[in-house]
Amino acid sequence: MVGIRVRTKISDGPDARAATIFVPPDSNAAINRPPISFVKILNRTIFANIKWHLSTTPIPVSPPGVADFRFENLEVWKMATEIGHRIADLADAVEALGKTTFANRLREGSYSISGILAEGSNCPTKIEFSEFVGRARGAALELANLVIFFGERDLVTEVEEATLVNMLKRESKMLDNFRQSLERAGQPDAVVA
Repeated sequence: MVGIRVRTKISDGPDARAATIFVPPDSNAAINRPPISFVKILNRTIFANIKWHLSTTPIPVSPPGVADFRFENLEVWKMATEIGHRIADLADAVEALGKTTFANRLREGSYSISGILAEGSNCPTKIEFSEFVGRARGAALELANLVIFFGERDLVTEVEEATLVNMLKRESKMLDNFRQSLERAGQPDAVVA
């Protein structure tokens, strides 16, 4: 099963954006104009004026429910992506208040936990992977600090702050438990004398 990779260009002005999207093979997309419903750019706005550039390279598609990467099966990664999306949404709200620097800081952190886990999942040993998991936990704590800080500055509602902090606490505990289990599994058995 293969699909089509589509490179899109959104406008030509100073706010020009580009994205690569994937059109599944079962969409029966016309070569000149794949369905617009597949286009979602950063702030989840759908743009109508799109110049389509089709790639000739087919992209293999895994059957539904089958992960392409090792990290996609990790519950800590799934939770990290959920947190990342919520943090990115919060960054959009903070930017709407005119606090661009704060919003950019949140955006940078929004994908840090899941990115660190994805990078570390390629490690050849469990001990090495546990170091990345420890770094991901540090990123979760840093995000919790940012959310609390922004809550104190009234840039986040109390409900949003409480929800995100609780999610980050849970993620932090999951990451710590995962790190410890990797370290235990990576240790050689004790030698009995």
